[in-house]
Amino acid sequence: MKKEAVKVKEAEALKRAGNFEEVVLGYNEEEALTEAARCLQCKNPTCISGCPVGIDIKKFIGELTKKDYKTAYFTIREKNNFPSLL
Repeated sequence: MKKEAVKVKEAEALKRAGNFEEVVLGYNEEEALTEAARCLQCKNPTCISGCPVGIDIKKFIGELTKKDYKTAYFTIREKNNFPSLL
């Protein structure tokens, strides 16, 4: 059964038209955990080779689902010093 994706919040178009603030507002903890739960933890994850900077996405998502946010953060930092830029 396919799980529905959690749509990430974005700033309203009229508001962002007049500033240089972030457009994508991200997930709260509950939304992030719900989205992470969609990961199938594939034996041979193609998401890693498909990632432009080669982040171990399977490991990152696994750490999120365990609420090990510090380790998840450092998993991204192993390959990318700017996690919001991909």
